[in-house]
Amino acid sequence: MEKVFKSLRKQTGYSFFYRVNLLQKARPVNLQLKGVTLDEALKNCFEGQPFTYEILNKTVIIKPKEISKNEGQKFISDTRIDLTISGKVISEAGEPLIGVTVVLKGTTMGTSTDVAGRYSMTVPDNGGTIVFSYIGFLTKEVAVENATTVDVTMAPDVKSLEEVVVVGYGTQQKKDITGAVSTIDAKDVGERRAMQVSEALQGSVPGVTVTRNSGAPGATSTIRLRGITTIGENNPLIIIDGVPNDNINNVNPNDIESITVLKDAASAAIYGSRAAAGVILVTTKRAKAGQSSLEYNYEYGVQTPTHFGVCRCSPVHAVV
Repeated sequence: MEKVFKSLRKQTGYSFFYRVNLLQKARPVNLQLKGVTLDEALKNCFEGQPFTYEILNKTVIIKPKEISKNEGQKFISDTRIDLTISGKVISEAGEPLIGVTVVLKGTTMGTSTDVAGRYSMTVPDNGGTIVFSYIGFLTKEVAVENATTVDVTMAPDVKSLEEVVVVGYGTQQKKDITGAVSTIDAKDVGERRAMQVSEALQGSVPGVTVTRNSGAPGATSTIRLRGITTIGENNPLIIIDGVPNDNINNVNPNDIESITVLKDAASAAIYGSRAAAGVILVTTKRAKAGQSSLEYNYEYGVQTPTHFGVCRCSPVHAVV
């Protein structure tokens, strides 16, 4: 609409007086007029618009239009009005959750909860679905229609919080561990199809570096946890089913139930000075009561020479 006013001002010399926020409610205008007066051009431009005009001397004054009840209802229904939704996010224990991600599904519109667990965001009037996500809790989706207040109670993700991790003094639930501990389960080890356990650790645990000593078949690897951390022995302590072992590759990768890597001093303190470079705990599979299982793996390889030489006897070979 502003472009139309600029064009009319350039052609007629009339000035246009209006409020900028009033034109924000204007509907698109696409006209092609020729040989008409200013009043006729303005009538065509203002047809169906929520405002009208008044010509005073050489000035066109734009002002809100007094519309009937039916026209007002139609205009409101065609105009987008954003809604402000607010609420509080708490746990099942009634504690406010800080930093919960609140996003309108399918868009980038979102916010997060404050220290009191409260949030506020603006969404279109046609509603939608708000997604609440938080680490350690199940993601929750809430459909929004005309509600302006949406309070949410989030349930903990029991599966991730109650995952059992093997540590030096037994087992603990993952939610109770405060040290630097990483775990690899049997599925992760099996998917790598590694011939040695050290190969399965490579790239699987943050802070663990595995270096192959040579390219010869069966060559061992050097394992470092967080680099070189002591002037003495820098190889981590290997514990297999509670028994110290010098070589982690002595275990068949298919027999491993889980591998736990204790990387900091607090996690490995129970092992004393031997754990100065960290601890790797290997738990092998055990039989389960009332269950029978049979697993069979078979692998083979074929090697073919690229070229067969010509066989010669000793005298011929000496001459050649």
